[in-house]
Amino acid sequence: MALSSHFVSISNPPSLSPIIFTRNPKPFNFPAKNFECSGDRRLLKSGTVRAKPRELILVNPSVTVEKGKYSYDVETLINKLSSLPPRGSIARCLDAFKNKLSLTDFAFVFKEFAARGDWQRSLRLFKYMQRQIWCKPNEHIYTIMIGLLGREGLLEKCSEVFDEMPSQGVLEQYLSFTIILMLCLDRVFKGGARIPLGGGRFSKERHRSSELSMDWLEFCMNLWLSVFSFTATINAYGRNGQYETSLELLEKMKKERVSPSILTYNTVINACVRGGYDWEGLLGLFAEMRHEAIQPDLITYNTLLSACVSRGLADEAERVFRTMNEGGLLPDITTYSYLVETFGRLGKLERVSELLRDMEIGGNLPEISSYNLLLEAYAHLGSIKEAMGVFRQMQEAGSMPNAATYSILLDLYGKHGRYDDVRELFLEMKVSNTEPDAATYNILIQVFGQGGYFKEVVTLFHDMVEESIEPNMETYEGLIFACGKGGLHKDAKEILLHMNEKGLVPSSKAYTGVIEAYGQAAMYEDAVVALNTMNEVGSKPTVETFNSLIQTFARGGLYKESEAILRRMSDCGIAQNIDSFNGIIEGCRQGGRFEEAIKAYVEMENGRCDPSERTLEAVLSVYCFAGLVDESEEQFREIKALGILPSVMCYCMMLAVYAKCERWDDAYELLDEMFTNRASNIHQVIGQMIKGNYDDESNWQMVEYVFDKLNSEGCGLGIRFYNTLLEALWCLGQKERAARVLNEATKRGLFPELFRTNKLVWSVDVHRMWAGGACTAISVWFNNMYEMFKNGENLPQLATVAVVRGQMEKSSITRDFPVASATYSFLIDNVSSSFRFPGWNKGRIICQRSQLKRFLSDTEPSSDGSKKDKLITLSNTPFPLLGMRTTTADVMRDQHGNADTKTSIKMTTELLTSTVKAVKCYLVDLSTLTSAIM
Repeated sequence: MALSSHFVSISNPPSLSPIIFTRNPKPFNFPAKNFECSGDRRLLKSGTVRAKPRELILVNPSVTVEKGKYSYDVETLINKLSSLPPRGSIARCLDAFKNKLSLTDFAFVFKEFAARGDWQRSLRLFKYMQRQIWCKPNEHIYTIMIGLLGREGLLEKCSEVFDEMPSQGVLEQYLSFTIILMLCLDRVFKGGARIPLGGGRFSKERHRSSELSMDWLEFCMNLWLSVFSFTATINAYGRNGQYETSLELLEKMKKERVSPSILTYNTVINACVRGGYDWEGLLGLFAEMRHEAIQPDLITYNTLLSACVSRGLADEAERVFRTMNEGGLLPDITTYSYLVETFGRLGKLERVSELLRDMEIGGNLPEISSYNLLLEAYAHLGSIKEAMGVFRQMQEAGSMPNAATYSILLDLYGKHGRYDDVRELFLEMKVSNTEPDAATYNILIQVFGQGGYFKEVVTLFHDMVEESIEPNMETYEGLIFACGKGGLHKDAKEILLHMNEKGLVPSSKAYTGVIEAYGQAAMYEDAVVALNTMNEVGSKPTVETFNSLIQTFARGGLYKESEAILRRMSDCGIAQNIDSFNGIIEGCRQGGRFEEAIKAYVEMENGRCDPSERTLEAVLSVYCFAGLVDESEEQFREIKALGILPSVMCYCMMLAVYAKCERWDDAYELLDEMFTNRASNIHQVIGQMIKGNYDDESNWQMVEYVFDKLNSEGCGLGIRFYNTLLEALWCLGQKERAARVLNEATKRGLFPELFRTNKLVWSVDVHRMWAGGACTAISVWFNNMYEMFKNGENLPQLATVAVVRGQMEKSSITRDFPVASATYSFLIDNVSSSFRFPGWNKGRIICQRSQLKRFLSDTEPSSDGSKKDKLITLSNTPFPLLGMRTTTADVMRDQHGNADTKTSIKMTTELLTSTVKAVKCYLVDLSTLTSAIM
């Protein structure tokens, strides 16, 4: 009856965990001085242990517990304590909960604060509870508190709490439960069975006579002070690198005749691994626990394997693994991760495959996750052959690959550009009835997006929808990024609408992709609308967003719009980076503002923004556009001096500027340099193509291969590449070859705005092209028009050539834009003088239908009397012989215009030359001043 009453009075029955206590308990001084461990363990000496305390956590009323996580009273108390000021009264806070909350409820409170790392508030609550009767902490709360203080590095406080346990009367609180526990244990033991704890004896007879001798009481008391409390303290010291103290505590437990549990040994071994205890010492602990009949578990073996990782012990790791298998324990994902990391660091991953094969032969088929870990390791090394070997090994063993397995291999193939293998493996995945998940599709979208297969990416999206696989934000971002890179604005818009239908707010990255897609198609108004919409939905633009717009406007020479974006960028507090400056330089060059382009370059250097390879290329394009051959050569040499192989674009620009200045020897020398360039096949192929060595269909396939490879880099690079290549071909007199290259560009989706027709207007838009590309496009356009006219098709009411877009369409100075000037001169000299700049739009050159019909009908016949097949003859002029520094009239005729145009260019060039010299002097002075200051 008395026992029943004691049992009822216990508010929180403890867990049935081993308990320890001594007859005359004394606080344990942390750490002991000159304490010698048993066995082969070395003498451990340490002084006072002090760990750096964490910073105070100030009140934060906004931190509230998740609703429904605990009972109403517990949640209310947690929220009240969370909002309590540092000097607020704990007593007042708990008045409303007096005698309402059990110690189990308080344990939840301590666990919540422990998860937050709020040791200050936890300690204040703990100290208050110690002074109370109705909520005095039990052993469970002591254990939570010790663990929290240990994790926070407060070892002295942790020691204080541990030492206070015997003096706080926790024994009396749990003694009744301990007696009940003894009654239950009594049923297990027969006769006078001895319990080897504390040297005491517990028998039926002694229990039946209710003689609670000192031996029995000692046994109960030894069971009281929890092993978990000791273990928590050991863990606290171990987490802070004090593994010597952890070992001392282990010896203290055994001296007090308290048997450590498996958890205790695992905690000590883990502390020693963290602290760098030698391998022999770890094996000593392992042998000691086995000697004491404590069977190592999976955690024990994994902890030893983790030690092998940091120490590079491959043979020891293999022995631990085999011992674990012999003991009947099956490895888990952590086991294999340690094995893979250990052998991977030593370059011996094949030994992991051997261990897996041994398990297969032994009838213990490893889990699929173990194979995936090994696959990931090989994928990280880029070892396709070895990865596929593991893949086939797992299939032969009867382990079915899952979606994660295929995802690893698909990503590995994609990173090596083996796109056919990616497609084949994905087909194998579907045939094997392994359902791809969103992660698999995300990898495929990323692989094909980076590989330049932009339309295939969109096909994958439709495949996902058909398979009822829900895309996530990563999917949408990858899709729209690919669409932006490939200029697929319609698909980007469709995907954006799909997100809206699903109730998803597109991220900044998604909107940036949409803006990029519109920009690649020269849809400037739509790009700005996308930016405004982005702000309206609360998706903040990033530096990449603004740079995408700057690059968009730069390609078309819309420098006014670029300046507006820069102001908006500044208003948002976003600083310009290297990509911003590159866009400014290219935009000013395309708009003919050469001085401003060089000034932007100087400003970039003054802002300590190191120029990139693209920056140097952009500056070279400014000099080439302006016809500054000496400055171009100097810039070209500077790129080489930096150890950078000039890109194909740089070579093409130099060829163009040499041709404009009739420096054929230099052009030949540069072409020869491209032919013999062994560092880049692209340079060799393009050089041979310019020379005319790849015109036949079989060799032209090599040129197409190069174009496809460059296409994978996206439309931004493509536009720069084709502009420079067309410029070089046109200036070198290779006009037929230029037309062929232009056709290849349009086939790959570049310059989508180039040719447009309807019943009223036929147009060619060359505002994003260089002069050579513009002349090529206009020639092709008129030849097609002439062909249609000969076939009896009706001409439009208006033929228009767009040379300028944006705000500058209203300004008369647009005639001086490089592309506008070259285009107008070419039309006047080679087509008809009927073309003019209209008053309603200064960015257009137009011709009425009647005038079109007149000059198309009056086209002079060819020399043999037959009608011309082409309005503008496009042929490849033979290269002049070496040693000739002048050119024939055929080479220079029809390039960039009449005498007035050349005079204008010459004046601009002279002005720019003076600007460049001034800038260089400024840079020299600035460098000298900086050196003097330093």
